[in-house]
Amino acid sequence: MTRKKIDKWDAIVLFDEIHKVYTIYYDGIGGAIISDKDLEIAEKKFAEMMELAKAVRKVLSLDNHEYDPRNEKYINRLFQEWSQHGKIIIGVDVDDTILPWKFTDQESLDNFNRVISLLISAVKIGAYITIFTACNPDRYDEIIDYCKSRNLVIDSINQTPIDLPYGKHGSKIYANIFLDDRAGLNESLDILEKAIYRMISKQHTDNLSDVA
Repeated sequence: MTRKKIDKWDAIVLFDEIHKVYTIYYDGIGGAIISDKDLEIAEKKFAEMMELAKAVRKVLSLDNHEYDPRNEKYINRLFQEWSQHGKIIIGVDVDDTILPWKFTDQESLDNFNRVISLLISAVKIGAYITIFTACNPDRYDEIIDYCKSRNLVIDSINQTPIDLPYGKHGSKIYANIFLDDRAGLNESLDILEKAIYRMISKQHTDNLSDVA
């Protein structure tokens, strides 16, 4: 194991004697993990990946949210499910989660925007969005129109959007993660955005590997 500076990033370099492969990963929280048989190519990929990671963190404002290590198992579970299936299901409440109801202060409005921004990012990566709400069905058209106005594609309301062996009976739909102002919304957002960050990193790493 060797610690070295690659571009401006502190990195750890490992060499697998059996498979003759270099693995480089960031010596800090998050960041890139790159493997290649050519050290120079691996270092180039690592630098590119770290620049992407920096940009993603800025877009998602990850640096403005403290990392809680107690959430790691939930972040990792969501990331693993996303990686395995390619798409996840996100259950989303409406009032005071994506649409003002009782909370109309600026901080709450900013949080609604954060929710919608993360959902749009999740859809681009691969996600079904299902609205999970207790409101009356006569508001469904309003909800659909509102989501369209925010460029948020939704797949269903109060129904699991795809055929699964569970989530068919009873009143609870199936989702990989739920976003609800009455159920730890900010914690769920932190979990989702860090899973998004890891999925973007994974997809970029896969793309670089395909090119190589």
